[in-house]
Amino acid sequence: MFKDYYKILNITCPSSADEIKTAYRQQAMRWHPDRNQGRDTTSEMQEVVEAYYVLGNPERKARYDAEYRLYQAAHIQRTASSDYQVHDQYVRQDMASARQEASDYMREFLDSLKQNGKIAAQGAWEELKKWLFILLVFIILGMIVSLCMGNSVNESLY
Repeated sequence: MFKDYYKILNITCPSSADEIKTAYRQQAMRWHPDRNQGRDTTSEMQEVVEAYYVLGNPERKARYDAEYRLYQAAHIQRTASSDYQVHDQYVRQDMASARQEASDYMREFLDSLKQNGKIAAQGAWEELKKWLFILLVFIILGMIVSLCMGNSVNESLY
């Protein structure tokens, strides 16, 4: 299946290397998990990485652009774009490699995000344990003082 990487990056064909890089950064920021709390943007982010993998490399981009022109011509002739079959075997390989690279990248990224979250939570717990210990000491001291004050009041009454 052919993917319109230009559409994914929200740019037009042809685009310069700088335009592609800028568009990639904008889309990566847009779909980054930290900016989309409570929403799974993994597939969108993966598509952005995949698009940049192909368009960010001049050799792969040149092959893709040639195929893209064929895709556009087929699309203009009202051929369903989802039915478009990639003609160039190297573009097929590039797209498959891009899909795999993006998948690997996202898996590694999410794993590191989880690991960093665990490390942060563990550090927070270690810090919290210190404060809980201090609080416990103050509670015990307060109880001791309260008991001593209660005894001295009772003694003064007799």
